[in-house]
Amino acid sequence: MTKETTSILLSIIIPSYNQLEGLKKTITALSKFRKYSIELIVIDGLSTDDSPNWIRDNSSVIDSFQIATDKGIYDAMNKGVAISKGKWVVFYGTGDLPAENGFEILIRELEKSPKTEIMAFGVHLLPPREEGVPEFYSPVWNNSLKWRNTLHHQGAIYSREILINDPYDLRFKVLADYHLNLKLWKRGVKCTCLDTV
Repeated sequence: MTKETTSILLSIIIPSYNQLEGLKKTITALSKFRKYSIELIVIDGLSTDDSPNWIRDNSSVIDSFQIATDKGIYDAMNKGVAISKGKWVVFYGTGDLPAENGFEILIRELEKSPKTEIMAFGVHLLPPREEGVPEFYSPVWNNSLKWRNTLHHQGAIYSREILINDPYDLRFKVLADYHLNLKLWKRGVKCTCLDTV
C-alpha cells in the first residue's frame, strides 16, 4: 500500500521482521518529524508477531509499506528503495532512534542541496556493543574502505538515484552494504562526511 506524497526530501526505510516493540519505538520517534518533507516506509518480511496488524493499523503515520516474504534484510532494503519517492534515502533498523537534535541538523544539510551523492554522519551506538566498538561511530570515506566498512548504515544517506541504479547485491547475506560502499568509493562517488549528528 502506498500513500501519495509529493516533493519528498528524505525517505526513511525501516526493514522489519518480528521486532514489533523496536518498530513501534522507531516509528514513534520519527513521526515527531512529520513537519519535514519526509516519508516513512516499512518493509516487513511477513512477521509472525503482531507487526503486520500494527503496521496496517498505523497507516496514517506510515506513508508506504509492504508486508511480504523477502530474501533477507538487503532484499527488504532494495524493496524500500523501489517504492521510495525521496531525493535522499536512509535506513533505520527497528529500535533505532535519531540522535537528540541530530535529525534537524540532517534535514538542514540535505535542504542545502549538497553537491554530493552520499552524506554520512556520526552515529552514537547504544549498549550492548561488541568489544572494541566505540560509542561514537565517525564516518570515513577514503582508502580505509579497503579494510573495513567505515560508514554506519543509520548515518549513511544516499541519493535515491544511486540505490536505484546500484541495489544491494543479494549474493551477500551480510555486508552487502560494505560491498556497495566499497564499489561506490572505487568508482569515485562523492561522499560528504560530517561528525555533527
